[in-house]
Amino acid sequence: MNSVKITLTNSHDLSMINSTLFGDLIVPADLNLEIKKGEFCLAQIDIFELPEKTFNVKSGFIYFIVDNDGYHGRVVYLEESSELLRVKQKIPFQQFKMRFLQEPNCDGIKLLGKPSSLNRDLLKNEVLLFQYDPLDNDNLEFLEYMDGVVYFAIKEKDLKKALFHKAYFVRDNT
Repeated sequence: MNSVKITLTNSHDLSMINSTLFGDLIVPADLNLEIKKGEFCLAQIDIFELPEKTFNVKSGFIYFIVDNDGYHGRVVYLEESSELLRVKQKIPFQQFKMRFLQEPNCDGIKLLGKPSSLNRDLLKNEVLLFQYDPLDNDNLEFLEYMDGVVYFAIKEKDLKKALFHKAYFVRDNT
């Protein structure tokens, strides 16, 4: 499975891009996205902005939610509706817009492919869903002290059925 490299920009010229790292949330007005106390949305992916056929859904948003310390995480998928709301996150990190490029093998912040694992490999029936590498960009502050990555993985059968909520979180560091 090919990786999708994520490049970051903090340019305000890209206001039409909804996929963000540490950004304000874009939430379907008729659906509820619960962010609990002690959590924030690390990344939100607008499926429409991904390379074609990245996932088995054509629209909607995937939210990668982590606790403030980066030890636990969960994934929420919400189908897109006709009306979207912008919700501010109160977190101390710089917001970045994300752009996507299919790349056979890449490291850093990415979707799919293999994680930049230090201590743990995925099982044969598992795939990387999203990887955050705090050393991928000099301006990333969340977990900046960590030599390693955090990522979300999912069983292939659950990914094919778009059961993103079944993904699990891994903190892999030295």
